[in-house]
Amino acid sequence: MKKVFLIFCLVLHSCFAEIPWGPEPEWVKPIPFETSGFSSKNEAMAEGLLYDYQIDIDRNAEYIRKFKWIKNASGVQQHSNIILDFDPLGESLMMHSLKVHRGGTVIDKSESALFKLVQQENNLSQFLYEGIQSWIVFIDDMRPGDLLEYSFSRQGHKALKKPFSTTYYLHFDIPIKAAHFRILSNKSHELQFRGHRTDVTPTKKEWDKDRWEWSWNLQEVSALPLENGLPFWYEDPHLQISEYKSWKEVAEWNKKLFETQPESIQDALLLAQEFKQKHADPMAQALDAIRYVQDHIRYLGLEMGENSYLPTQPDIVLKRRYGDCKDKTLLLVTLLNSIFEGNEYKAYPALVHTEWKEHVEKALPSSKMFNHAIVYVKGPQSDFWIDPTLSEQGGRLHNLTVSPFGKALVVDSTSESLVSIDPLASHGRIEIDAKYTLDKEKDPVALSLNFTFLAKEADYVRDWLSRKGLKDFEEYFVRLYSKRYPGFELISPTGLNDDRDVNILTVNMEANLPNPWTVEEGKERKTIKLFSPYIEEILNFNVDTSRKSPMYLDFPINVMETHRLNNPQGWENEEEHDHWETEEMAYRYDFDAKDNYVYIRNELRTFKDHIPVEKLADNRSLIEKADERAVQYIHVYTGDADGLNWYEYVGLGFILLGVLFIAASSRLLHWFDMKGFRAEESLTDADKSYLMEPSMSSYALGGFILRKHWDLLFTWIFIAVSLVATRFINLPEDAKLALTVMIGFLYYLVYSYASMQGRRVSWNRGGWDSMEAFKASESRWSAWWNETKWFTVLFDWTFLVLIDAISWPIGLLLTLLSFVLMSNYIRIIPVKIEYGRK
Repeated sequence: MKKVFLIFCLVLHSCFAEIPWGPEPEWVKPIPFETSGFSSKNEAMAEGLLYDYQIDIDRNAEYIRKFKWIKNASGVQQHSNIILDFDPLGESLMMHSLKVHRGGTVIDKSESALFKLVQQENNLSQFLYEGIQSWIVFIDDMRPGDLLEYSFSRQGHKALKKPFSTTYYLHFDIPIKAAHFRILSNKSHELQFRGHRTDVTPTKKEWDKDRWEWSWNLQEVSALPLENGLPFWYEDPHLQISEYKSWKEVAEWNKKLFETQPESIQDALLLAQEFKQKHADPMAQALDAIRYVQDHIRYLGLEMGENSYLPTQPDIVLKRRYGDCKDKTLLLVTLLNSIFEGNEYKAYPALVHTEWKEHVEKALPSSKMFNHAIVYVKGPQSDFWIDPTLSEQGGRLHNLTVSPFGKALVVDSTSESLVSIDPLASHGRIEIDAKYTLDKEKDPVALSLNFTFLAKEADYVRDWLSRKGLKDFEEYFVRLYSKRYPGFELISPTGLNDDRDVNILTVNMEANLPNPWTVEEGKERKTIKLFSPYIEEILNFNVDTSRKSPMYLDFPINVMETHRLNNPQGWENEEEHDHWETEEMAYRYDFDAKDNYVYIRNELRTFKDHIPVEKLADNRSLIEKADERAVQYIHVYTGDADGLNWYEYVGLGFILLGVLFIAASSRLLHWFDMKGFRAEESLTDADKSYLMEPSMSSYALGGFILRKHWDLLFTWIFIAVSLVATRFINLPEDAKLALTVMIGFLYYLVYSYASMQGRRVSWNRGGWDSMEAFKASESRWSAWWNETKWFTVLFDWTFLVLIDAISWPIGLLLTLLSFVLMSNYIRIIPVKIEYGRK
């Protein structure tokens, strides 16, 4: 309530306040400057003639003085207003001068200018209330050619309580002729300096017996051209200054801030006890505590005064049911350490930077190098990272995810350096399966979309659904797909399944594509264009190889989009596989047409948050290839609607040849039957049994020819039945395999039976006078066989191989080409894949 009243007072004060005026502070060192006799070769609308920035560390004060040359009308428009920010809870602002130099005359604008105190709160949308106020100065009667001079200072209300650190940026939005920087401090301060993209080195000298002065000057500083798409951590040239000697000092100083008072954690300890009573497993108790802080303590930061760095005590946070990252971290650490009491787990606050990430280790040790707090849990076998500011997070304690912060400073007296955060702690994946069902009789295509979000991606979508609802999620993807497929419309309610414990969230959408086909004039085909919209959105940026700075890359990305075209009539088999990879990203493309489906898979992954300048060309090449594969043209050959295709005529011709081949082999058998079938001859039952006995050693040529006749016929039948059964019957793969084996076994039985009837065939074809004569002839043949076995075996197997070499390929060819003739009913569609943005 006290803070709310204070905020009200600040707002009321801003309505009636007047900007304070006063002389320049006595510690400021005047910098002489000539207001005439200068010239410029650049064409900027305004140019800084002087930028003077001075700090007194022990007074917790800073002084700024600026000279600007307004060169044209655009400069007047852009530079006739001044914005001066300050934190009213921690400092005061005082104006010292406001002048316009025009033609040798100095015009004081302190009375005529309009001053307005505002509080804009630019981060309210992120639930941050910083309390920063701004004096906006509207200067009257500004003209091209004027020199604008103004100076002001900020004075901290209290002496600096923590080690000093700051950053000086050495480039500006307009050219600067001269820049002067100065720091005053007591000799007890031991400052360290580190330049980033600059070789500036401050000069140190004694100011008086108790104080040091550090200073440096810059001349003719050009305006820094800002390239688009910079990584967040890639800042302008700057000089970092810090009084901290090591990260250990930073950790020790912050440890004092995160200390709790016994009287301020009693409610938190009672809450931890509730979790203990609910579960026997400490891991389940800890998960309850995490979800309580994430989902029941809302995020709100009142970053004013000491609240900008000092966490609120746990019991106060529980009572308010809101807090910023520091507040929620301290509360969760308190709960977890109460739960883990007596075992080997221990929770600590940890500091990270959401933009600098792992690049923070390149900076000097400083508390100002962090802008976010999370929780680190150290265990006997594994460690965990937890972000208490997240909400609707899924998973168990061992697989909770955090953003890819890269490096963290664990707030503990034993911390010596920054700690790496396992990249797996930031893992996530999106899988999009698009199934297209084609109908030969209809142009519309049914599209089934199945979205699977895993780990961190599931957390993001779950939070999205919690904030905006399923309807908003649905509308986003409808817009995304409608850009690529005009007329895209959902035909059934969107399905949602969320397994929060496993942290997998799936969404299913059923849609229609009214008319996705394009018929090409003069070509016997129609074309459907397939898109990978999600990957296309990610790849929607240009890699300029001429840029001078690294390029931002979204990280981590792990997305797979799969297309499956279901055609009951079948596809012609075809496949293609590509994979490209650099140190920064990878792309995989697979195309496979098989059975009733065409499978197309596009997969994109990133490994870093930026592309270095020297790697721009390699990654541009990869992105161009990936961008081509993200759009596929599927050409389906439909044939002549008024008659048969050329290949159907050829197929018909082979069918006729096959009939003639079978007829010819049958006629050959009949030639061996020229003496007629002796059915009228009476045989004893014993003779009939003898003739019906299976015999693979028939010596009659008629029996051999019949054997090969059956060989060809059953080979053809077997291939035809097997292909039809396994290709066009909608059965699981295991069932299709079993059916093929059964058909093959049946073929073997029938073929073997036909092959072993040589004795009966020889009797019917040979015209024997009596059974005795037949048996005597068979005995003589057997004796001859035994005497000339090597010759007979050679002749028999040579003839057998020749017949097999002819019969099997012809049977297979006739079977396959017979499907062409049946294409009006069962068509194996030739399919061609092309890709690219045409």
